[in-house]
This record gives sequence, structure tokens and C-alpha cells, in this order.
Amino acid sequence: MEKTRFVDFNKEDFNFMGFTFEPWRPRKKDSTLYYMVRPSEESLKDFRAKIKEKTKKTLTLNSKAWIERVNL
Repeated sequence: MEKTRFVDFNKEDFNFMGFTFEPWRPRKKDSTLYYMVRPSEESLKDFRAKIKEKTKKTLTLNSKAWIERVNL
């Protein structure tokens, strides 16, 4: 996989540091341009897997223990 690539940000989206940057688009209310930044699919899958591992259904813990376990 090539690490460096050039994109036309007006037309293409790209992934960087676990986020997807989407092209400029006009706002509905006033037509000013903005861009979207959201977590990439890979980042979301990794996050879900980590949470699932820490919150197995077979564990019976009190609420304080659950919070400490997830926040590690």
C-alpha cells in the first residue's frame, strides 16, 4: 500500500489517522462550504471489538467495575 497520494479534495475523500475526510459541500441553510470528518470504518470496527471484549455478557460486575473496565 502506498503511503503518500495526492487527492483533489473538491472531488475525493481520503482516510488519515483513523478518520475519513469528505469533500467540501454546501450547507443546506446558507450554502456556505464545509467538509465532513468522521471515523473511518476500520477505526469503528476496532473500537467496537475493544468494547465487546471488555463488556462480555457472561461478566457480572457492579456498575463501578464496568465503568473502570471500559475506561482502561
